[in-house]
Amino acid sequence: MSRNSDVLRGMRDAVPVGLGYLAVSFAFGLAAARMGIPALSATLMSLSNLTSAGQFAGVGVISAGGGLAELALTQLVINARYFLMSCALSQRIAPHAPLWQRAVVSFGVTDEVFALSMAAPKPLSPHYSFGMMGVCIPSWTLGTALGATLGGVLPAPLMNALGIALYAMLTAAIVPPSRDNRLLRFIIVLSMAVSGAAAVLPVLSTIPKGLRIVLLTVVITGWAALRHPLEEAPDA
Repeated sequence: MSRNSDVLRGMRDAVPVGLGYLAVSFAFGLAAARMGIPALSATLMSLSNLTSAGQFAGVGVISAGGGLAELALTQLVINARYFLMSCALSQRIAPHAPLWQRAVVSFGVTDEVFALSMAAPKPLSPHYSFGMMGVCIPSWTLGTALGATLGGVLPAPLMNALGIALYAMLTAAIVPPSRDNRLLRFIIVLSMAVSGAAAVLPVLSTIPKGLRIVLLTVVITGWAALRHPLEEAPDA
């Protein structure tokens, strides 16, 4: 498959994600504007970060007068799950891909992009990821710019409600691969149950959400890898 076709396939698959990002980042732009952050600063934040939870938390720290150390620690905890996602993608990406391509792919990793990448045929072409980034990054940035600039046009509750679209897209990304994979279905259900329980249990609920996600991911995937290891394909 040619590089151009990989890029086009990535762009096509990312269109629903980009539309969702447009709505959610509009809500972020609204929040940033109401906290006194200039539209240009909010737009640059979206262009350079690509993390909805991290950005919402970040503007909260900024508006509260927090320092750089507090801001950095907040982002590290909330976004720690991307370390795990990047490690998983590094095992799927084409072996011949140069370091600079891997670095660019790692910049564009989000929950939804990761889900689409894991569902794509192996080996994963970096150009497929470039195509997804070519849709997701502009959508996320444009939505922020519109929300920060036109914050007074639409009511905030309406735009905040659109955030559910992001969860719907993530669900749509993981359901098709699980239809023919019994183990994957079980892991998805188990992860939902354990995550829900951890959010209310006395000790686990006190752990920051981002760190809790990382810990549960390591435990559940580690258990699955030990109990159901994948058979390596024989070398040609």
